Amino acid sequence: MPKESIVRRSWSDLVNRQLSDERRVQHTALEAMSDEEAERRVAEDPDAMPFDEDFWASAEIVRPKVPVSIRLDPEVIAYFKAAGPGYQSRINAVLAHYVQAKRRETSSS
Repeated sequence: MPKESIVRRSWSDLVNRQLSDERRVQHTALEAMSDEEAERRVAEDPDAMPFDEDFWASAEIVRPKVPVSIRLDPEVIAYFKAAGPGYQSRINAVLAHYVQAKRRETSSS
């Protein structure tokens, strides 16, 4: 995503921004709602996803990737791109497997 497309807001920007009349009414109604009412509405919402023990038991930790720029041979890029979208992820997977193999090799010696 181009940096020009990223909009950053501070907490004070969000708190101090002018709300439309409709948003102000919604905000006031939400603040007046009891916890019980909010929980009831969530329970009735078919799109609400519960964050219960089952959810956390199968949750996966996703490590953020670090953007880098490397120079690769054209035939390497062509090979990975030929398989369709996701070529960078495939290159990452190949490199990750290489790192794991080298670590196993080092730890067994």
